[in-house]
Amino acid sequence: AAAEARGAKPLARILGVGVAALPQRALEMALAEAGVSADQVVCWMADAPFARYLQSAHPSAAVKRADGVCGDTAGAAFLLQLVLGLDECGKGPVAVAVSDSAASVVALLG
Repeated sequence: AAAEARGAKPLARILGVGVAALPQRALEMALAEAGVSADQVVCWMADAPFARYLQSAHPSAAVKRADGVCGDTAGAAFLLQLVLGLDECGKGPVAVAVSDSAASVVALLG
């Protein structure tokens, strides 16, 4: 809303967010909030741990990783994946996901 108030077109909107101990639950939460299915996600931006989960749970998911473009991101993976995922937002929902031993975070952009 702030971008539109300035006359700027938003690059994306946050459709849904999930934060949980397990990648599956974080993804379920984000998809439910966004009202979309995993099959509708056009691009998955994921770090290595979340990409491994996606390969087993959703083998057809088109996964891109920031470290493949930027090298070791030293804790900035989520932010870099979000920025790289903005380019895909015009095509449909984009999932940005990270996971570590403490938590998994998924944001769906559109």
